[in-house]
Amino acid sequence: MLLNESKAAGAIELQSLVDSHRQPFVIVDQEYRILAVNKAYERTYGTSHAGAVGHYCYKISHNNDVPCHEVGEDCPHQHLFDKGEEHSCVHLHYDQDHRMHQVRVTAYPLVTSNGALYMGEMIEEISPPDDTRLNDNERMVGEAPAFTACLQQLGLVAASDIPVLLQGETGTGKELAANYIHNGSTRKFKPFVTIDCTVLTDSLFEAEVFGHARGAFTGSVGDRAGLMEQANGGTLFLDEVGELPPSQQAKLLRVLETGKFRRVGGRGTRKTDIRLICASNVHL
Repeated sequence: MLLNESKAAGAIELQSLVDSHRQPFVIVDQEYRILAVNKAYERTYGTSHAGAVGHYCYKISHNNDVPCHEVGEDCPHQHLFDKGEEHSCVHLHYDQDHRMHQVRVTAYPLVTSNGALYMGEMIEEISPPDDTRLNDNERMVGEAPAFTACLQQLGLVAASDIPVLLQGETGTGKELAANYIHNGSTRKFKPFVTIDCTVLTDSLFEAEVFGHARGAFTGSVGDRAGLMEQANGGTLFLDEVGELPPSQQAKLLRVLETGKFRRVGGRGTRKTDIRLICASNVHL
């Protein structure tokens, strides 16, 4: 009787703690099982107290069948129970409509009155889901652990503005992955421009990529913006960059380092702001 009363008191204690937070908040034990959630968590993940408590946190929040660290994601759970310290990291969570959210999770060590250690996890949204612009043929769909791990990595990369290299055999969907990164980034409402590096000859490269001024060569009857300018503010995708001859790579170097270039036959220096994504089907 006393043991049951102690457990009931502990459950009330934990529930009172999560209810004090406005952000989604969940309490998890060392075995990854959820002990308490607040209303904000229930709304965000389309669950109820009864539907979440007793279940694995990685199943409810991540749609995973294994803990996050087993698919290559930083996991605050391991850090907290190993060191007993607060830990914060970026995560991918999935809401009740199975849309991906990028979130920051902060894990706090919680010690109850009977000395038990639990993890209190606060979830703060970084980027809300926005897949309304994608039709069914453009969505990346799959359930295999390797696929979901890849999606998680792409989502984490999308939150930054660093250059990205995608490697994989022909037909594995590198351009689709590049689009996924672009659509998950802050540049998603700006252009996504692809340069197919397998078809650009030396004679066409500069005019296509940097544009040209009127009269720069025979047949150039007017000014023309190149792909660098068209991608301004957005993402430039260099598909099969390994096929680009060294001479053309050298021409790209300055603009990728400084954002500055000149149109063919032009005098003025122009500037472009792009996020660079490259893909290759060979080991560079």
